[in-house]
Amino acid sequence: MIDTIEVKRLDDKKTVYRELVLFRVKVSKASDTMEINNIANAFGAKIHDARKDSIMLELTATPDQIENLQELLSKYEILDMAKTGVAALQRGGD
Repeated sequence: MIDTIEVKRLDDKKTVYRELVLFRVKVSKASDTMEINNIANAFGAKIHDARKDSIMLELTATPDQIENLQELLSKYEILDMAKTGVAALQRGGD
């Protein structure tokens, strides 16, 4: 493991924040697959595994966007979820 070299306070207005999340969502009926695909597409999420009874998707986005996606997917029952912490980098190299 690499030691921490530097810690900086970042300006919110100049900083890009992102998280990665993986969801496995229950599919109860055929129409669920199409609806979940439409939701995933609206958020720019990637489908990694589509089965008869579940769909796995991935999204890298802001924490707010991930929260919004999670809220929409909860209608279908989220079976599993794995989420990274927030990564941040300030624009312009300052």
